[in-house]
Amino acid sequence: TGSTCYDVYVRDSCATTMSPWFGPFTFCTACDPVVSPVFEGFENAATGSSTNPSQPDCWGYWENPAATTSCYGYTYASATPIGTKHFRIYNYYSATDTVALISPGISDLTQGNKLIKFYAKSGTTTYSTPVIVGTTPTQGDLRNATIIDTIQSDFGAAYNTEFTVYLDTASGYN
Repeated sequence: TGSTCYDVYVRDSCATTMSPWFGPFTFCTACDPVVSPVFEGFENAATGSSTNPSQPDCWGYWENPAATTSCYGYTYASATPIGTKHFRIYNYYSATDTVALISPGISDLTQGNKLIKFYAKSGTTTYSTPVIVGTTPTQGDLRNATIIDTIQSDFGAAYNTEFTVYLDTASGYN
């Protein structure tokens, strides 16, 4: 079953007597792909911090291990565009400081009639920051990602724009 965690115990039975049980060793199965439409308001995700990404269940989080300055992301319960929480991504604006929030797999994405809508804003009042939207065949790995669009976020105190990116054949989803 997808998104299920199990505790496993092991012991040695090769000797003339049984060893004591060792464990538990916990592992979780991968999440099953979801069927659209998908809505994530981050309301059920735990609030995190700069050292605790706290992404929603079945969502992936990736932070470039080669980052040279501070970057992080986490579920945040302040200054939200809708509801009481959102996912905050902080990047010191360095080319190597990449942070990604990756949705669960979407099983009917190949129908070519999907889109993603979101709000984004820069933490500064003087300039916007780029938000890259893409797809990846592997949730925890961006090496084979396809960039679909780059959005220039709003800047200032408010989330003023709902951005829309189409995930269709013309945009190059994978």
